[in-house]
Order: sequence, then C-alpha cells, then structure tokens
Amino acid sequence: MPDFRERTTAMPSDRPMPVTPMPVTDFTPAMQAATGPTASPTSLAMTGLIGKTGSLADTFLPFYTALTKEENVLGFKLTELVRLAVATTTGCEACLAFRNPKAIEQGMNADAPDLFDELDTADFTQRERAAIRYTLAFCTNHHLVDDAMWDELKSVFDDQEIMTLCLYVATFLGTSRLSHAVRLIDAHCTLPGYRLSAVTEAKAAQTFS
Repeated sequence: MPDFRERTTAMPSDRPMPVTPMPVTDFTPAMQAATGPTASPTSLAMTGLIGKTGSLADTFLPFYTALTKEENVLGFKLTELVRLAVATTTGCEACLAFRNPKAIEQGMNADAPDLFDELDTADFTQRERAAIRYTLAFCTNHHLVDDAMWDELKSVFDDQEIMTLCLYVATFLGTSRLSHAVRLIDAHCTLPGYRLSAVTEAKAAQTFS
C-alpha cells in the first residue's frame, strides 16, 4: 500500500469545498454559542458545514464544545498535549502551530511535540505519558491499544477521565480529518501529504463575504 504522506504532487490550493457552509446569518443559537464573537473564518466555516446537518448540529456542537474545551476533567495542559498528539498524526500545520496560552502558563513545553518520540525519557508526568501514548496509538493504529496500555491508563486516571480522553481523541481526530476531506484546511494539512500555501483563512473568508 502506498504511503500517502510521501505524496508531493501539489493540488490546486483553490479547490472548492464540495459542500458550501451555512451563512453565519443563518446560525442557530447553538451554533453561535459554539463559535463566539472572536471565531476565525475557518472556525465559522466548519461550524457552517456542521450546520448543514440540520437539527443534529444543535445536539453535536454543545457536546463538541464541552468535550474539546480545556475545562473538561483533563485540564488545560493535558488536553493541549493530547490535541497536539492528535495533530502530529494528521500532520495539520495549522493545529501544530497553535499553543494554548493557558497550557503554557501551567508549564507545558511549547516544543512538546518534538519530544513525543522520547516519551519515556522526556519531562512528562505519568498521566501525560499514558495519555499521549494512548493518543498516538489510537490515531495511527488502534490495534496497538492493548491490555498493557489500558493498565497504564487505569493506574493514573479514573473511569471518567479515561472515557473523556477516549471521546476527545476520537472526536478531535474525526473532525480534523473531516476538515481536510471537505477541503477546508487542505492548504495547511499534510494528510495525505499536500503542503500548499496558507490560503485556508482566505478561502473561509470568501465563504462569508
């Protein structure tokens, strides 16, 4: 099977999205709450795409917001490390470029993704190692999630934390890949391997102009 991450053929950076996002003016209250007044054009576009599911958007978006915001039971720093671990597997440059300031304030190393290959020797806590190891396994080959990995997770997390971690990883990985599949972030994302100029924000902004 070919390794799609090694493909270098440039695709047009102005490929149209196959589904046009719902206009911001048509956002429901749940959609407005999920984006907030300072949302980026990309975030608005993604919310607009989800809005095309109809009433399902009003159920999904509050769930997604509660799960992916740092106020969940995992906390700011651990949630951010897990997010970055997901991003290293998808290769999304936009995701990898961002660092949550609150996680940095809590002591997260801004270069943490560079240390994931040295997980057992780098300066991570036991909880961080367990969460990152699970995330990398789930995102690259879920068959690697074995009894030993569950034992490691259960030694440092309670059941609520474990299932929050599991849902977070599955949901963020899915929406990250969806963003690429619908060509919203194809300019940034290296899954399946295209490195194009940064036109994502411009593309999203055109949607709402």
